[in-house]
Amino acid sequence: MNALNEFLNNPNLALKPVGFIDDDLRNQGKQVNGYPVLGTLDSVEKILDQNSISEMIVTSDHNPEEKLERLSQICFSHQISLRRFQTRLEDIPHKFNKSMSW
Repeated sequence: MNALNEFLNNPNLALKPVGFIDDDLRNQGKQVNGYPVLGTLDSVEKILDQNSISEMIVTSDHNPEEKLERLSQICFSHQISLRRFQTRLEDIPHKFNKSMSW
């Protein structure tokens, strides 16, 4: 849901979600925050043929490399971009400033 919230609330991204691809068959036919689960990786080509999609964004960090390669090939053949959404935690270096008071 973090990815969807970022897509919807960050106007700089200019993204308009169409739906989700999910290989978990329990999620097929369901909606996530009002967006449909359109199918599985096996049905991506059909989904791309039936919808006006310009980009696919992978939001899971747990996709096997083979699946990502297959998705990359499918996106390439349909001339759409493929990106990965990642969140990360990073340290902010401490910069001591003598003029700062607490």
